[in-house]
Formats: sequence, structure tokens, C-alpha cells
Amino acid sequence: MSSMELRMFISSGEDLFASLEQETLACLKNLESMSPQEIESFCGKRQGILDEIEKFNESFNKHIERFRGCGDDDSLKKFRQRQGALLSRVIEADGLLAAFAEHGLNSLKSKQAVISLGRHALHGYGEEAKKLRFSLKQTA
Repeated sequence: MSSMELRMFISSGEDLFASLEQETLACLKNLESMSPQEIESFCGKRQGILDEIEKFNESFNKHIERFRGCGDDDSLKKFRQRQGALLSRVIEADGLLAAFAEHGLNSLKSKQAVISLGRHALHGYGEEAKKLRFSLKQTA
């Protein structure tokens, strides 16, 4: 593989990793205003990018010896360093997304609990009203 082919290959990998980071950060930035359909679309896009990255990594690992033979080992080293830094940012953003999702889920559960308590109270008032009407009829 020539040095130019290696650079093009590395550039395609960098584009994949950059798109993963961009999608993740865009979701993190807009999470509160996103509709369920937009979140589902994000998950689909993200999975597609991850599949492409997996294919890229398989190809990269398959041809690593040929890459080293082209004399541009410094490019490979820099690529792997950029890849590691980018993935660490994506993992950090994923942690924030998970934390926001968990917070939202807990908030939703607490709201549902309040609604449930209100229903139980209304049901209880209804039962008490039936008992009162019945006991008033008996005293009359």
C-alpha cells in the first residue's frame, strides 16, 4: 500500500470517528428538546456509524502489516492517538447521556407515583362516600 493510499484510508477512518463524535455531542446538546422520534433517529444513525467503524477497524487490523511496510508509521501512530482521544470524548458524552436519561426516567417515575397516589386517594374518597350514604340511609 502506498503512502497516499494509507493517508486516504486514515482520512476515511477519521471521518467516521468524527461523525460519531458530532452525532453524540449534537444529541447531548439537544437532548431535552428532542422528540422520541428524533432520539430514535439518533440511535439509528449512531448504530450505522458504529457498524461502519467496526468494518473500518476490521479492515485496518487485516491490513496493519501492509500499512507498516509503506514507511508512514508516524501517521499510523498519530491516527491511533487521535482515535483514542476522540473515543474518550464520545465515551464521556455517552456517560452524560446515560445520566440524563436516568434522571429523566427517575423524574417520570416520581410523577407517576404522585398520580398513582392521587388515584388511590380519589378511590378512597369514593369508598368513603358510599359508606356515608349507606349509613345515613340506615339512621333515617
